[in-house]
Amino acid sequence: MPDPCTLTKEQAIHRFQNALLRVAPDYFSVVLPDGNEAHQERIFAYELYHQMRLEFNGAWYVNGEFRKGLRLIPRVGREDWVIPDLVVHQSANVESNLLVVEIKSSPNLNAGGLIEDLKKLEMFTNPHRGLGFSIGIMLIVNSCFTEILERADEVLKEEIAQLLATGPRVAIWNIAAPTPNDQGNHGDGRLVSGCLKIFKADRVRELASN
Repeated sequence: MPDPCTLTKEQAIHRFQNALLRVAPDYFSVVLPDGNEAHQERIFAYELYHQMRLEFNGAWYVNGEFRKGLRLIPRVGREDWVIPDLVVHQSANVESNLLVVEIKSSPNLNAGGLIEDLKKLEMFTNPHRGLGFSIGIMLIVNSCFTEILERADEVLKEEIAQLLATGPRVAIWNIAAPTPNDQGNHGDGRLVSGCLKIFKADRVRELASN
């Protein structure tokens, strides 16, 4: 019988993608009583958390905003308040740290708003001077990452590309607009996989040079 505490990186990414594509469009934005549309990160994050709990069942814990262990490794040089949006891990140790996620859900996102979260992900995934999470995901929804990069100046483009290259365990995942497959409302359907784009360092450098 396989060890429930053991997942390959590919298996963990597959489970996270399954969870993400089960977040119905209703949770990406909500219609308010006055008819306006609101993009509220916590509404999206809580539903993603629920879907992740269904995927990472058994021995793995899915936690939101978990303040874990930074004071145990003072060499990271950061304060205790630096905490990620979602983690998949074993809470009682710092050896079984699997997946760390930072979420941006604003439709008005700019490149400068990504830098601190990318630095945080690099820190959490660094095997030598961080917490050694296997996978770091910068999840952007409701904004198109390629358009964000196009609007950025050359300094910001290079900084984003460099952060991804320095932390190869980190990637940017982007759903600019959720596209439902079948029903897709209130969790009774899935999103089509084509609405998810994944950007690693080489792809970001290619975009930044165009």
